[in-house]
Amino acid sequence: MRRQTVTCLVLGALLTAVPALSQEATSGGVFTPDASNTFRSPNEDALIHLLINQETSPGTPAAMSLLTALPGLQIPEHVHEDSDEFLYIMSGGGEMVLGEETLEVSEGSAIRIPAGVPHSFTAGQSATVAVQMYVGPGPENRFRGWNPVQWPSEEPAESEPSP
Repeated sequence: MRRQTVTCLVLGALLTAVPALSQEATSGGVFTPDASNTFRSPNEDALIHLLINQETSPGTPAAMSLLTALPGLQIPEHVHEDSDEFLYIMSGGGEMVLGEETLEVSEGSAIRIPAGVPHSFTAGQSATVAVQMYVGPGPENRFRGWNPVQWPSEEPAESEPSP
């Protein structure tokens, strides 16, 4: 009987906390690329759509973006100290260095990069399109320093990355 009482008390406390959590952290929505969240890299070899993040969905514990990289793009080695990064390669691919390991990634590859692990990427011979996620959010904010892009553009250049 005591175990049931304790269980009921714990469940009751959790249930009373859920409405407060659901209003802040679980407000959902549909997020699409537009002019307010689309940026081109300074070298004009990548395009990023910042879809779900703390700005578009306050309280979310992750961030999701759509990344398009032109052939040959090189992302130098870097580290996200406090965030795991996840990538899903929708098309294209290339070479990823993850810690001490060099990996070939291609369409259909799912990649996990733990927080604190150095990594880099070099795109292959065709454009690479990937869904990119950070859990805890934050690293995606660096893309806001890139050049804002009107999306969709009326007449994309032949070499312009597209999702």
